[in-house]
Amino acid sequence: MFKLLRKYDKWILAIGGTLLVIVFLMPQAIQGLSQWAGSRTGNLAVVGPNEDAVSQLEFESVRRQLEWLQASGRAARIGLPIQTPEHWYLLVREASQAGLVGDLPSVQLTPTDIAEQKRLGLSQRDLYSALANLAGVARVMDLYASGKALSSNRLKDRGRELFTTVDADIAVIEADPDSSILMPTEEELQAQLNDHATDVPGKGDRGFGYKLPNRVKLEWIVIPQQDIRDRLAASPDVNEVALYKHWGRNSDNPSFGPVDPDIEIPDVVRNDLLDSLTKKQMEAIARYSNAQLSAPVRRVRRKGDFFELPDDWAQQRLSLPTLAESIQNQFDITLPIYQAEGNQWTDVAEADQMKGIGQTSSDDFGQDKTKIKRLLRETKEFNGSGKYPVQTGLFGPPMRSDNGDLYLFRITDSDPSRAPISIDEVRDDLLNDIKRIDSYQQLNDRTDELAALAVNQGIIDFTVSENADVVPKKMVTLYDPIRLNFQLQLGQPLQPEASKLPKIGDHPDSVYKIVNRALELSDLGPLADQPLEDRTFVLPVD
Repeated sequence: MFKLLRKYDKWILAIGGTLLVIVFLMPQAIQGLSQWAGSRTGNLAVVGPNEDAVSQLEFESVRRQLEWLQASGRAARIGLPIQTPEHWYLLVREASQAGLVGDLPSVQLTPTDIAEQKRLGLSQRDLYSALANLAGVARVMDLYASGKALSSNRLKDRGRELFTTVDADIAVIEADPDSSILMPTEEELQAQLNDHATDVPGKGDRGFGYKLPNRVKLEWIVIPQQDIRDRLAASPDVNEVALYKHWGRNSDNPSFGPVDPDIEIPDVVRNDLLDSLTKKQMEAIARYSNAQLSAPVRRVRRKGDFFELPDDWAQQRLSLPTLAESIQNQFDITLPIYQAEGNQWTDVAEADQMKGIGQTSSDDFGQDKTKIKRLLRETKEFNGSGKYPVQTGLFGPPMRSDNGDLYLFRITDSDPSRAPISIDEVRDDLLNDIKRIDSYQQLNDRTDELAALAVNQGIIDFTVSENADVVPKKMVTLYDPIRLNFQLQLGQPLQPEASKLPKIGDHPDSVYKIVNRALELSDLGPLADQPLEDRTFVLPVD
């Protein structure tokens, strides 16, 4: 028996192996035959004016290609979100009909590409077909972005609006709250506040907004550099011996000249020595002050980039008036000037407008000087990043003005941006705005009267009688030609930008109305020949 098996083992192996192969392939063959039969006979849809049929086989091939392109991240590179496989099929079809699906750009498959290919069971031919389709669709997108659109009557009219420039004399009459005798009730004030409590001033509807900004209260002392310099000039430190030594040590300074005992010491030598001594003295004062102010903080626990100040910190910390007296005694100088804002809040965004301290900066944070406005924006209570160690109750870094004065400051209180809690916090703004609304309505009721006055009085006299501001020969256009030329030169997309109107600023809707009024008149002949009353009109702007 075994001899027989050994004799015919090759036959048995061949037959068994063949059967095994057939068994493994049979399910895929059956499935493939089913899909092939269905795809050959079934159409999913029709497309185009000729209602071309879209077969299951054709669509399925494109769908699987898209799945690979999306999984590998290549589909995102054309900058167009693909919504559905049907969307992608139509894009590929358009690219093919335009003759843009052809040679492939040089590509190198990534490990992700190959991994997704294996996962989806795509052939190498499928991959190259997918990449060719992707390149064709990308070419279509480029043509749409850079190609010239066909002309139409609507395009001509829009172009006429965009590229028309109007020279106009513009008189601006602002709503004046002082001209209103209206006395709003508390209910009206509350209603106005409720409508715009969370709007930033100038950003809400019609510009109304009452959201309070980040605000601080400050105190500081000032050590004027000139006072230090004057004291040093009269001190024994600046004597003849010291001046000659300074002259000798800096004899290579071309402005000094060689040391010569037979001539009077040049003023440039004296001034340079005073500058050097003054700088050293100011630095010594800054170091001493920093050490005095830092001493109480060493006992305070730190959390992250900031300190957790105890409830009795106001009693533990060193007061700035006390520090001023200490500096005076330590350095024998005039008592440093102490200033405090008291109950006055300072908008952090406007901190640079404060007299004196608003123009100071620190060089403790790199080569670029850090303005106090920037430091205040980074206050802990305003969710500061921690890059600058500034928080309410603690002293800030020593600050210096452009003339060298030294400022030592502390934030005594802070109030993060928020909606007002009560009417009283923004009462003056509410009253002013409601009166402005009333004044604006009164102006609206006089539009015909105002136009007639402008014609009869002339624009100059009109501005005097109506307390208006006039801008003669203002260029008004929906498309600034200077900006247009700049965009064309750089090859940038053309972005319309209407002219800014005096007092109002950006308001394209009003510019559109002015331009179209001029276009309507120009259809009747030269503007100069049109009656003045037709060329003068009042435009309310909310």
